[in-house]
Amino acid sequence: MKNKGECAMSKEQEEMQQATEEHIEQPLPDEPKEEQSEPMGILTSRAHEDMTLAILQVQAAYGLPAYLTDLIVTAVLADIRGCANKDLLNTLSRKE
Repeated sequence: MKNKGECAMSKEQEEMQQATEEHIEQPLPDEPKEEQSEPMGILTSRAHEDMTLAILQVQAAYGLPAYLTDLIVTAVLADIRGCANKDLLNTLSRKE
């Protein structure tokens, strides 16, 4: 039984989890390749599904309510944005 404040996975999330589990077993590439074997849209869609599944798994493993998961994911996103900004600055400084 779910505690108050917890939400069960929706049918869409369950379908996404099933589809993503098929892709999660595939190893991640060591380095990004210039020519991907699949279109960027499909690659980003699969990565989105894998990240969503990973977040849901962590949420379930720690018994986190949605509001705490949101707080944690927001903090992680801020870290990722900081890394992206540093990468962009490094790329721009190499071109000068």
